[in-house]
Amino acid sequence: MADPSSMGSGVSTPAVVPANVRRAVEERLHGDDLELPLLPRVATEVMRLCGSSDADAKAISDVLHSDPAIAGNVLRISNSAMFGGNQQITSLQQAVSRIGLARLTEVVMAISTCSKLFVVSEEWQPIVGDLRERSLLAGLFAREVARTARMNVETAFLQGLLHAMGKPVLMMMLHEIELSVGVLSIDVLGATLDSYHARIGARLAEKWELAQPIRDAIRAQDDWTAQAEPPSGAPLIQLAALLASATGVDRRPEASELQSDASVEALNLYPDELEAIAAMSEQILEMAHQIL
Repeated sequence: MADPSSMGSGVSTPAVVPANVRRAVEERLHGDDLELPLLPRVATEVMRLCGSSDADAKAISDVLHSDPAIAGNVLRISNSAMFGGNQQITSLQQAVSRIGLARLTEVVMAISTCSKLFVVSEEWQPIVGDLRERSLLAGLFAREVARTARMNVETAFLQGLLHAMGKPVLMMMLHEIELSVGVLSIDVLGATLDSYHARIGARLAEKWELAQPIRDAIRAQDDWTAQAEPPSGAPLIQLAALLASATGVDRRPEASELQSDASVEALNLYPDELEAIAAMSEQILEMAHQIL
């Protein structure tokens, strides 16, 4: 496989997907052998319990105990500054109570996807590390955008977090395709990821039985401006991804540069509202590091 170290910048490539690569990807998309990773059972069960009317911390902590890795991370995050962890706690039940049911699904999904599902071959690891962080940042930014735009905050977080989840799946698919068509250039790899990741991500969300607004937003994220009535989550994903891409240890997003983006108008955000969200970049980056 071509050296992927220069990919993952978030900049679109002008390359086109060659016919033989497009054909190979389409065959897998339309066939019965498309391999999609399973969402960990613990994450599925936690989502179900947190969404039920009779959820309680003990039942959820019992589920978390069945996956030591996820349980350990939930306990670690509950003791972080993100949740005001001034007093150290040592039990999962306490951790669940401190995090709260509204945020627990977010935390468990972030742990599950960032640590368990971004599994690719070694040569893709330089990209995946960046993709993992930017996906989580997008989820955290999406939550703040949704809060400002008066949208569903929990749904928005998952839309942002999972918007690029089709890319790791596609990376492994392209690794297999290279065995038959030969090594692909960086530009071709990038163009293929840009062209197909949204469709695969939507298929993944469907397999995981996530809510329809999440599936629709992921599927429409790259072409929503051409739709007469695009799902509201699609521009939210676009803006959250832009904010995430502009956020780092030594950089922060500039609201003035984002104000003209189509997503800002679609979400009906005022300049001062966008500025307030962009100003949270340092805090959001710290939250992401506490989770990762």
